[in-house]
Amino acid sequence: MNYKKTHLTPIIWFSVGLILIVVIDFSLRSYTGHTNNLGLPEALWFSLHGVVGIFAALVFWKNTTQKSILVRLIYFIPLLLAFIIMYTLIIYGYVFGTHIDGF
Repeated sequence: MNYKKTHLTPIIWFSVGLILIVVIDFSLRSYTGHTNNLGLPEALWFSLHGVVGIFAALVFWKNTTQKSILVRLIYFIPLLLAFIIMYTLIIYGYVFGTHIDGF
């Protein structure tokens, strides 16, 4: 099993996607001069998170085409845990680090 292809590539895509969302949101907030409002609309903010997650999962699924569905699901569990950790570090680090949304 090539873990670089099956696990590291989707994690990198997921992390880069979340960082791009954060950069866009912070740029919009900085442009207006008010960091506590006027970033990405919430519907778009959370929709983009879902799109990035689905894209990363599809990259994983494509990279494991030679495996059975059961094996793919078993291999997906650690990747899902890595997604949760990366999401928490990137998004909550941004929210708490910049003191946006009342934090």
